[in-house]
Amino acid sequence: MRRTKRFDFDGALKELFQKQPSVFLDKLTGGVAVKEFLNVELPRVQQRKVDLLLRLVDGTLLHIEFQTRNHRDMAARMGEYYYWLVRKFGCHVRQIVIYTGNGRLTMPSRFDLRGNVHQFELLDLRDVSAAELLKSSRYVDNVLAFLAGGADSKQQRVRDILLKISGMRPSDRELALGFLGAISGLRDSEIIMDKEIASMGQLVDWKKNKILARLHSEGLEQGLEQGQELAYRRMLLQVIRHSFGRVPKWATERIASAKLQQLEKWASNFAGAQSVEDILGAKD
Repeated sequence: MRRTKRFDFDGALKELFQKQPSVFLDKLTGGVAVKEFLNVELPRVQQRKVDLLLRLVDGTLLHIEFQTRNHRDMAARMGEYYYWLVRKFGCHVRQIVIYTGNGRLTMPSRFDLRGNVHQFELLDLRDVSAAELLKSSRYVDNVLAFLAGGADSKQQRVRDILLKISGMRPSDRELALGFLGAISGLRDSEIIMDKEIASMGQLVDWKKNKILARLHSEGLEQGLEQGQELAYRRMLLQVIRHSFGRVPKWATERIASAKLQQLEKWASNFAGAQSVEDILGAKD
């Protein structure tokens, strides 16, 4: 079965930021207008590409990275980015990491190894007010409000954003809905998003929205795969229990963490198996 590729949330955010000017980006630049977005790929040995690099009208450069997870080496990575960019452009580069994850922000914003120090700005998007972003007339800000902070429920937040973008011109509304659907996974809110969009059906037909249609298709495929994994897990446990009287703890844990391809392989080992190890392999 074709494997479902993890959705590129960072890519969706990068594209969203480049669609139109936003109040949020104005705050990041300190009010200095963006002259251009620079497409910069670091040397191939690094195998890395910066998320966003902006040249501002005052001649300065702003480097923005999006992080959906806490990365223990993020500070060192930002140091690598900084020195490569300084070598390339010959000037100081201001750096900001925007954290969009669900868990608590734990990454440091400073790299210090025996006096070699590098520091950058670190922003948890939940520290930004969703209410302020929803006041903006720009759909980029309205979509970002979904990831921002506030005391309202996820359902109410989605409803407020949908109501705000419902009055936009059709082209902006379709883009906003697509991006909103794309980043909903960052807050584990895909189901809430589907329900709210369905309840406001006059806004959008997801089948006609390329991003929402792709996410819907990926969701169905992922759901089917998860169902198959559950069936294989149950079958393996039943066969082992029937054949050998009980299922060892290590075997239960191994089956519970395995993916579909591995489960299928183990199931093919049933014939002639004389022990649990013959089916699952040696105990660690």
